[in-house]
Amino acid sequence: AWPLFLVAYVVVLLLGCAVGGVVAPLNLFALAGWLGGAGFNAGPTRNGQIFHATGLLQHSRDAGMRLLGPRLLDLPWLYGG
Repeated sequence: AWPLFLVAYVVVLLLGCAVGGVVAPLNLFALAGWLGGAGFNAGPTRNGQIFHATGLLQHSRDAGMRLLGPRLLDLPWLYGG
C-alpha cells in the first residue's frame, strides 16, 4: 500500500496537468505539500498536549503508561521503548 500523501501528490499532479498546463500542477503540488504538512504536524501537537496534560488527562496518561508501557507510544523507538 502506498502512503496516502504520495497518492495525493500523484493525483494532484495528474489533475493539474489535465486542467492547467505546467504552472497549475506546481501550484497544486505546493498546496498538497502544505496540506500534508498540516497533517504531519498534528501528531507532535497532540503529543505535546498529552505530555503537558494536567488533571484527569494527566492521571489517565500516567495510568496508561504504567499498564501498557511502550505499547502506548506512537514512536516507541524514539523514547527508547
